[in-house]
Amino acid sequence: TFKQMFTIDWDTPPTNVVYDNITEDNFIDVDYNPGLQTYVSIDWGWNNECACLFFQYDAGRDTVFLIDEIVKSKLLLDKLYEEMKRRPYKINEYYCDSAGNQTREQTGVSNVLHFRTNYNINFKYRSTAVRYGIPIVRSYIRNSKGQTKFYISNKCKKSIDQIRNYHYAEKNGILQEDPEKNMDHTCDAIRYFFVNRLDKNRDINQFGDLDRWQLTKF
Repeated sequence: TFKQMFTIDWDTPPTNVVYDNITEDNFIDVDYNPGLQTYVSIDWGWNNECACLFFQYDAGRDTVFLIDEIVKSKLLLDKLYEEMKRRPYKINEYYCDSAGNQTREQTGVSNVLHFRTNYNINFKYRSTAVRYGIPIVRSYIRNSKGQTKFYISNKCKKSIDQIRNYHYAEKNGILQEDPEKNMDHTCDAIRYFFVNRLDKNRDINQFGDLDRWQLTKF
């Protein structure tokens, strides 16, 4: 299986792994802290898994905690909302990928419009290249000073499995610039959080091919 093929030996991580600086130290037991801001980041999916992740950010320590996950395929939007509301978290902002603004077969409208119309939830999203967001995530996994700034709760099993096995595509034995599009749903949702909330180079008043920022609102 895919999981068996790409299980990592942490002593010698494969050269095609995207986040080769991640270690077991990034995976901890962590609970919801009501004193920290909390965020939802979603990678939409239907046949492929929908990944809805819950983050907390400690601004004083510039540290991110991934505390919870909902990762399922064929998850109806209303069922997703019900599962989100069962979590005892006060959400400050919601992020997603720009594809969430496209019309979907499930409802006949975009996912962001469905959430806005039915649940008064507004999503922020930016169109950024995959290779643009990866270094931001990597810098929190382990920065240039060797500090860990991104921790994942041990209960987020799918997020841990996918970020460990996230690997670059290969063509004719040559590593490509972008990762393989396979089992990457939580990794995408992680990236959406970082590029929306923690991209220190972002200027939302300047738009380019790698940086388009929008807020879905009434």
